[in-house]
Amino acid sequence: MAASKEEIAKALETLASGQTDAQHEHEQHAPQEASEPAQQLPHIDRVSRSIRPLPGKPGVPAERKPAAPQVSRGVLLRQTAIPPLLTLGVLMPIAGSTSLLMGEESPLTERPLVSVLLILLGLLILLSAALNMLHVKRLLSGRARSSER
Repeated sequence: MAASKEEIAKALETLASGQTDAQHEHEQHAPQEASEPAQQLPHIDRVSRSIRPLPGKPGVPAERKPAAPQVSRGVLLRQTAIPPLLTLGVLMPIAGSTSLLMGEESPLTERPLVSVLLILLGLLILLSAALNMLHVKRLLSGRARSSER
């Protein structure tokens, strides 16, 4: 089963172009269409294998979407800190109140100061989460108003 030089050359050509044999055969036997409709079809980028639309008419710039407002790192950090603060703010008072709920079986019964501190710290963390949420809301609404102008 020795392959002729022509078959080897065809195989190398299809490998170099990134097409399969079936695609190459289809292109060879497909009738050539008018150039007008072919220009309206999406362009297939052979490097990334993605389909992207052809650029607009020559001389006419492509339409751009308005840029999303940029959010600073500080706002992103504050937004990221909100869920852990809320979680701790809810769980710490629950853990501190186990001595009240469980009675003598609670491990915190021997040290009532720990349960009081857990409840107070949890409430302070919840308060800081609420203030943080209000601050982030104010920062983002201020940016939205300034970007509208």
